[in-house]
Amino acid sequence: MKHTRLRTSALLLFAGILSLTTARAASPEAAPELPSTAVSAVAAEVEISAEGNVVTVRGAQGLSLEVFDITGKRVVLSRIDAPEKRITLNLPKGCYIVKAGKVVRKVYIA
Repeated sequence: MKHTRLRTSALLLFAGILSLTTARAASPEAAPELPSTAVSAVAAEVEISAEGNVVTVRGAQGLSLEVFDITGKRVVLSRIDAPEKRITLNLPKGCYIVKAGKVVRKVYIA
């Protein structure tokens, strides 16, 4: 009997939390829109691609390009001084993490 009462109480508590969460999510003041920032706008426009051992970065002028190996060690740091920049990486074949501003991509260098 005690076990059944606890289970019923737990279900009622869960249902109450669920309905409260649903009501908050449905109300417009519960989730105000975040203002657009310059960082968000820049991140949306940055493109990173790789072909062979050449990494191309578009839309990241004035930012830094960082390349990390799979252990997390930074192996390249370069300033992006043009709207489109191509950087030839003299690195061993493998997977690398490329970061330009807030945009991060995994690339394979062949």
